[in-house]
Amino acid sequence: SAMGRFFLTVIGGIAELELGQVSERTKFAIEYKKSNCQAFTGAIYGWDRDGDDLTPNWHEQSFIDYMRDLYFGYGLSAYSIAKVMNDCGETGKLGGKWRSSNVLRTIRYEFHEERGKFEKPVWWKEAPFHDTIPWGATEFLDLYPE
Repeated sequence: SAMGRFFLTVIGGIAELELGQVSERTKFAIEYKKSNCQAFTGAIYGWDRDGDDLTPNWHEQSFIDYMRDLYFGYGLSAYSIAKVMNDCGETGKLGGKWRSSNVLRTIRYEFHEERGKFEKPVWWKEAPFHDTIPWGATEFLDLYPE
């Protein structure tokens, strides 16, 4: 009947509204957790979980800057960088081998910029590639012309 179809349409609309609200609340919660360096997902290369908080793993952050420098500064391919990482024995967060897709995802992940909220270790300034590549870089910067 017409009344039955109307009722189903209204109930369907309410369900869709609730679904949209859940999605919005989830997005806001994740953004809040990210901006406050709180755990919002599984393991992240470059970060350690301390209860509900995330703190930079400076050893891994150093490799992130190294990979960013090789990619954006020297123009190496993600495949070549993965090979370098594997050859030097550096594994991913969960112990896996590096692949080009992991390299790209890691060096482009702007959440790593949140490390600026933390005090860097004394040895951080010793490596010339630390903090060289600006966050948001999307292409080869040719920092080291021959």
